[in-house]
Amino acid sequence: MLSPKTLAAAAAGVALLTAGISQASAGAEEADMDKKAGLTGTWVVTVDPRPTPAGDQPPFESTLAYSDEHVVSEITTRGAPSTAGLGGWRKVDGSTYTTSWHKYRFDATGAFIGKTVITETIELTGDTTYTARAVTQIVSPTGAVVAQFESDATAVRMPR
Repeated sequence: MLSPKTLAAAAAGVALLTAGISQASAGAEEADMDKKAGLTGTWVVTVDPRPTPAGDQPPFESTLAYSDEHVVSEITTRGAPSTAGLGGWRKVDGSTYTTSWHKYRFDATGAFIGKTVITETIELTGDTTYTARAVTQIVSPTGAVVAQFESDATAVRMPR
């Protein structure tokens, strides 16, 4: 007959082995889910505005998060003082998606001066990369479009 200490040690070993198998299984499931995630996840995006009559603007970086509930949120390194962006996205077909979001803009005194509206078409180019084309509109408080520019973008999925 085994002693209580031996039984406890055996039970602890089985528990550790079971936990290890569960973790490995969860890791494999997460890796499979990442492959099927499509656009869902967080992406670091390099935005390259196309030249306009006003001049050629340098590239800038944004971080976008696409949720399972089809919500997109954005923070960026460019622009007048503004809120983070918020909007929605949808799958068009295959590896093509469209998304649209806006953010509120303020002047140096904190007064509301309008919003920025971005509409983008995304093409996944791999499990962790995409390219995109966007139209950005600067909109006045009355709703008039006061400026517009187009841009190209490349993105890399942030690891979980």
